[in-house]
Amino acid sequence: MTSKSLADQVLADIQDSNFPPGPPREYVPEGVLDTLITRKSLCQEFSRNSALGKESRVDEDLLKFILGSAKKVLAISLLAGVESKELHDAMKKFKSSLFQDKCLPIYYISQMNFHGPSYRGLG
Repeated sequence: MTSKSLADQVLADIQDSNFPPGPPREYVPEGVLDTLITRKSLCQEFSRNSALGKESRVDEDLLKFILGSAKKVLAISLLAGVESKELHDAMKKFKSSLFQDKCLPIYYISQMNFHGPSYRGLG
């Protein structure tokens, strides 16, 4: 029996909210990502389907980046279907671009009003 993927674990913890009044919204409760996204779970996720290829060494700087400032970015990537090597590569790109949780949420910026980065958060 194989263990559940990190994406499946995050999906299992999604809750429905009826607050504020209106249509239900899904969310991941506070603290869930801290419980699920650990050094061990990241190493397991990145090693699925040979994510690191022949590389057996884990990128410690990338792990520190994710654990320190990009757990939500990682979870969103997982829920979007990005896994294994692609997840590893995407997180490296987020790290090099300095895109982290404090850049969330991402707001739509129309091309007519575009004068800056392709993302803008409230950080």
